Amino acid sequence: MGNLNAKLLFGKLVSETELPSEFGAEIQRFKTKAAAFKLNIACEALPKNSSYNKAEARMDNPAIVQIAPDMEYLERAYAEAGLVLVAAFDDHHAADRPGA
Repeated sequence: MGNLNAKLLFGKLVSETELPSEFGAEIQRFKTKAAAFKLNIACEALPKNSSYNKAEARMDNPAIVQIAPDMEYLERAYAEAGLVLVAAFDDHHAADRPGA
């Protein structure tokens, strides 16, 4: 299980030697562009959404809960988090590289 897109998870964090060669090749061809990630939380009850209109949406509860001022904010946060994570991983594994 990973909280990353497939390219980062299987292209940077998991060694290619740990993946079947066909799978690794498919990951290299995989294209992603996402503005969000998935987070599963166990709760005693569903959240109360005061601005959600059940009748208008024709659903009892919203399918998505976004906590951000706008999509540009989410896109920027997602991109920055990925850069920080990759940089931290690279720094952590710098000593593993030949010649380090």
